[in-house]
Amino acid sequence: MLLKMLCLIGSVLSIAMPPFGGIYSSQFRSRGYYFSSPIEMWLVGARMGAELGDGRSILDVVYINGAPDTFPEETSATSLFYYNRTDLNTQSPNWICIKPTLYISPRTFYGFLGGRVSDEETGNMSYSYSTTNEFTTQANGNPITLYRLMNQQSIFNAKTTFVSTDREEPLARIELYFTYQEPTSLPDYCQNVPPNPDDNPNITTTNQPNQEKNTSPASIISILF
Repeated sequence: MLLKMLCLIGSVLSIAMPPFGGIYSSQFRSRGYYFSSPIEMWLVGARMGAELGDGRSILDVVYINGAPDTFPEETSATSLFYYNRTDLNTQSPNWICIKPTLYISPRTFYGFLGGRVSDEETGNMSYSYSTTNEFTTQANGNPITLYRLMNQQSIFNAKTTFVSTDREEPLARIELYFTYQEPTSLPDYCQNVPPNPDDNPNITTTNQPNQEKNTSPASIISILF
């Protein structure tokens, strides 16, 4: 199991992800990773890798009631944040940053499925595969392990409802940004993407049950490539 430590870059704490291993493309399946955070955090940004080209980014953040089953068994999942900007029908620059604001409850399982559209007509999507299916890093000094996550249906035109895992293929990398305190504004590096319009039917957020939240000073971390 690989272990990477935090490194400070200005006000941003970067958490390394496994190196890029290749591109997985599919019209029918979605890939990503899941984890159970040891601490509470707020997800404030997400970005797909430049190696995937300039197609539209699609992201589905899901709640999983426990660790997912091993394929071919499946575990039900609830989509908490689904981002599919069909109004962005031109190429998306590699720096584009999706801007959810989602509370991450400790000791709760969350999944992240995301990639870029490589063919709008067929719905083919590309995912950034790493070199491992399991990767341990740290969040604010606490170990956190990312595991491979699969959806046997595409997120190109539908939210995720079932997920599974295995130990045979790599996890798909997605760059995530978090803060340890409920944010009042977005980080600067997420300001250069058009706002999520309230009337866009392809961006939906599902509320979670109210949780008691920490009020410690804010700091920003990122799970990076």
